Amino acid sequence: MYDLVRGVRTRLTFGPGSNHNPTWSPDGADIAYASDREGRTQVCRKAANATGKEERLLESALNDSPCSWSPDGRLLALERQGAEGNFNVWILPLAGDRKPQQFLESSFRTVQPQFSPNGKWLAYASTESGGMDVYIVPYPAGSGKWPVSTAGGAYPRWRRDGKELYYLSPDDKMMAAQIGESAGKLEVGAPRALFQVRQIARLGAPYDVTADGSHSSSPSRLNPPPSRSRWSSTGPPN
Repeated sequence: MYDLVRGVRTRLTFGPGSNHNPTWSPDGADIAYASDREGRTQVCRKAANATGKEERLLESALNDSPCSWSPDGRLLALERQGAEGNFNVWILPLAGDRKPQQFLESSFRTVQPQFSPNGKWLAYASTESGGMDVYIVPYPAGSGKWPVSTAGGAYPRWRRDGKELYYLSPDDKMMAAQIGESAGKLEVGAPRALFQVRQIARLGAPYDVTADGSHSSSPSRLNPPPSRSRWSSTGPPN
């Protein structure tokens, strides 16, 4: 972790293997992340102040990676890689028996789920159109599915007020689409390019947006993003 105010780095995880996909709890007290130290990707949690022990949130023979907390902090939206290698969206309750439930079932690659700030919608990326695109569906139930990207996209992120959704285009631009609600239905505006992205991560989310939506940040010590052709065939890396 990097403290933007003090300019201090703090190590959160230790031990062998790779730890990635960090996501803050809504109250900022905890960080959920994926760890592959035992040969498969598991969901873990640790206090954001780096004290205490790591807690494994889910015992599974499959590969699971956390992507987003629900606004009340009771749920985690996961990417789960099934036995056949395909990715789908699951929801993990953090209380009770912690039995995950599949939310989106598809033969396509369905990844990067993000709860809306009011908890009524879930944004995600999928290859169902033939290339990777961004969609929004109601949560936890309801009819309708709204495409957001019009020429490919991935890594959706909500503005804190829920009125805008950001994503990355295949040609490495930060995109934004206005989001509105009317009579329980979603209204998605035409995407617009905000700026060119120079570098993105190859593992985990490549950027995040500040609470007021005025800034985005991404690690700088990274490899160049994959090409459009790679996105169109398999989607971007998780």
